[in-house]
This record gives sequence, C-alpha cells and structure tokens, in this order.
Amino acid sequence: MLEGEDILLIYAEDEALKKLLAETDLELEQQAYQIEQGHLAEVILTPRSRLLNQTITQVQFREKYGLTVLAMKHQFKEAIKTKANEKLLYGDSILVHGKWKDINLLSAEKNDTVVLKSAAEETDLAHQTNRSLIAGIILIGMLLFMVFEWLPAVVSIVIAAVLMIFTGCVRQTDQAYSSINWQTVILIACMLPMATALENTGGVTFMSEGLISMLGGVGPIAVLIGLYAITSAFSQFISNTATAVLLFPVAILTAEQMSVSPVPMVMAVAFSASMAFATPVATPPNAMVMAAGKYTFLDFVRVGIPLQILIAIVAVLLLPLFFPF
Repeated sequence: MLEGEDILLIYAEDEALKKLLAETDLELEQQAYQIEQGHLAEVILTPRSRLLNQTITQVQFREKYGLTVLAMKHQFKEAIKTKANEKLLYGDSILVHGKWKDINLLSAEKNDTVVLKSAAEETDLAHQTNRSLIAGIILIGMLLFMVFEWLPAVVSIVIAAVLMIFTGCVRQTDQAYSSINWQTVILIACMLPMATALENTGGVTFMSEGLISMLGGVGPIAVLIGLYAITSAFSQFISNTATAVLLFPVAILTAEQMSVSPVPMVMAVAFSASMAFATPVATPPNAMVMAAGKYTFLDFVRVGIPLQILIAIVAVLLLPLFFPF
C-alpha cells in the first residue's frame, strides 16, 4: 500500500518517466538516489530449500529479508513478473532488490538459497578499481615478507589484515568474519593440547619407537611409508587437520631418533592427511557432494581407495627427491 511521503525507485526511460509524472501526482526527487543503497541479486532455490512449494506471499520476502522480488524464472521457461500466488519450485531463479546487508543475510542461508550474481558486485568492482589495486599490492607484500622471512609469518598476516581495513579494501568486517571457518580454528585449538598431552604422557614416544622397531631396520624410506599409511588411515575417519596435528610430533621425533631430516617425514604426514578420498566423512567436501549427488558410502570406497593408492605411490617416490633425508 502506497502512503504519503513514500519514495519510489523507478527504472525507466526518460519518455516513460515523463509520461508517468504527467499522469500522476508523483514528484521527482531533487536529491539523486545513490545506487550503492540498493542492489539487484539473482537467487536460485536449492533442492532442500524450505521455500519450495510456497508462494511469494507465504515466504514473506520483504518482511523476512527486507528484499523485493522483481521477477521470477521457472526452470526452462521465460522470466515472468511475480504474482502473489506464484509457487516457488526447485531450480527457480528469482530477481530481488534490496540493500547489501539484506542480500548477505539471504545468501547466508545456504540450505535454502544460492546467490548467483549481484548487480551490486559489478558496480562495486568498477567503483573500487583503486582499492582492488591496493589490496593486490598488500597481498603481494605479505607473500614477499613470508617467503623471504623478513618478519614472522603471523606478524606479516596481521599487518596485511590491518592494512586491508585501514585502506578500506574490506567492505564489511562482518562479511570478513563470516568467511572464516571457525570450525577449523576451534578444531586446531582443541587438537593442539591433545598433541601436547600425547607428548607429555609418552604416547608420541611410544608410536615413534614402534615405527622404528618395525621399519627402522629397513631404512628411512620404509618409515616414511609407514607414516604415510598411518596418517592415511586416521584421516579417513577423523578430520585431516586433526590427524596432521596429532602425527606431526610423531614424524619429527621419529626422524630425530633416526638422525635424519624431519622435513620429508613431516611432508609425508601433510600430503597423506590431505589425500582423504575413501570415506564421505574424511573431509567436508566429500560429505557435501555425497548429499548433492546421492552417493553411497561404498561409492567413495570404490573410487577413493584406488586413487589414494596411486597418489601414495607417487608421493613416496617424489618426496625424498624434493626433500632429501
């Protein structure tokens, strides 16, 4: 319902706008509307969206998200103007208009919608060319400081982050926070004490001595293969990050006891922990594609085990060449 003092945002050609003003009591605002205040975004519904089979009125886009639905496109059909009783179906594409913070709120609900493209992004990119250049320079500078070890890595990263904020390269700090994978951060923070506990209780020494007693007589290559196999087995059922944190001390202590360089042992653990394909719980991407592709546990086993064996052979052969003992 239109009320007094309402402001309408209208996209039209000059002739059509003049005709509208002539036939109505509308007045043209003297102050130009800032395009940064409103943006267009294209949204697609996911297969498991809670919005499916509901009408635009039932979803209450404007009340819930602060966004206006301008148009809708059913799969394999032409785009149409939205109707209050039009039902949302899987694969529907919706054109919405609203503020950045409201579009971000909608895009955060990844189980229901996927924001494919926003007209705001193109506007901002054209408007923020200088800041993009500054952000690139900061990023390259951070990498140079880390590669040449002019400053500790943590210090270089923190300085780069602060410069990004001070120069205005980060549009929204809330968006930066939301892009951080806090699960991984908390997981590492929780697993580090576990690794310390294993070291203090003698668990690391026990595993290290067991490896050396079984494979040490054959040589460091055999111990490297053993570490790779143990890490690979662990990473199929617990997080690869947690596996790496647990087994890094074992790799370092084993190398020290054998009087060889710990670098190839540590790299074996890192590579093996990252090559977890044989189970859907081995890594988050596996779990994500399992639901989307309707795969079974055995599908991952059939494809993942041969792939892991192939990568293990290549890694064991190349690691000593790039990282000598």
